[in-house]
Amino acid sequence: QNCEIIFISPIFKTQKSKNYLGTAKFNLIAKTTKKDVICLGGIDAKNLKRVNLTKSKGIASISWIKKNGLNKNLGRF
Repeated sequence: QNCEIIFISPIFKTQKSKNYLGTAKFNLIAKTTKKDVICLGGIDAKNLKRVNLTKSKGIASISWIKKNGLNKNLGRF
C-alpha cells in the first residue's frame, strides 16, 4: 500500500479498550515490517519510559497531549 509509517495500537490499557499489546507483543508485531512503527494508545507520563523498550520510532498520544499540552522534554521522542 506504499505506506511510510505504521501505527500499532493499543500498546497500553486505555479507557476505550481493556485489551492491549504491551511492549513484548508490540515488538513482535513491529519486527514483521521494515517500515517505521509508531506506538499509540494508553501512553502517559507513567509508562512513557516503557515505550523506550520498544522498536517504535515515535509515539502518538492524543488524550495525553490534550490534557497536558506538548512537552518538549520527552527524551527520545
